[in-house]
Amino acid sequence: MLPYDYRIIFFEEQADSSIDLCMRFLPNSTTCFPGFLHPSKAVNFKVERQVSLTGNDDIDWEQIPIGFVDVIPFGDPDGYFNADGDRESDWIVFMDHEDDEGNPLPSWRFLLNLLPYDEILVNSDPEAGDTAYIIIDKPFLSTDVYEFSTIASYINQDSASYDMDKIKVVPSSWIF
Repeated sequence: MLPYDYRIIFFEEQADSSIDLCMRFLPNSTTCFPGFLHPSKAVNFKVERQVSLTGNDDIDWEQIPIGFVDVIPFGDPDGYFNADGDRESDWIVFMDHEDDEGNPLPSWRFLLNLLPYDEILVNSDPEAGDTAYIIIDKPFLSTDVYEFSTIASYINQDSASYDMDKIKVVPSSWIF
């Protein structure tokens, strides 16, 4: 199922929690650059990735860890996926990859940007019950054509004759 398809399910109240997310580390260290740590918090959504195609949502979808970033929040970060104020943007960071030690790493991010001065692009925040589906095009389509070339096999007569001389027939000691 790689790359995965995803869905984000939105709720009225905070229904899940994000994990700590550092957007920038100090050089050659695991210390987060000051101001770039987005601590875990309760959020009003959950993110799932599709792991199979049985038709049963309980089997087909698994929840993944996420990071949440209130970019330039209007007031304190609120844990809701909304873009409020004059210039806010909220990010959901999918943390479903892992490093060699098993620590979560980001794979994708899903953004909501507030554009209050653009009448065409003014957004509407997701509401409880909304689901955003992120479908990743897979590289295998019914219209794909794959061609393969092979080199024909052959028998080297000289090598075969030489190898025949290596065969030894020995009587079995187990037959009486």
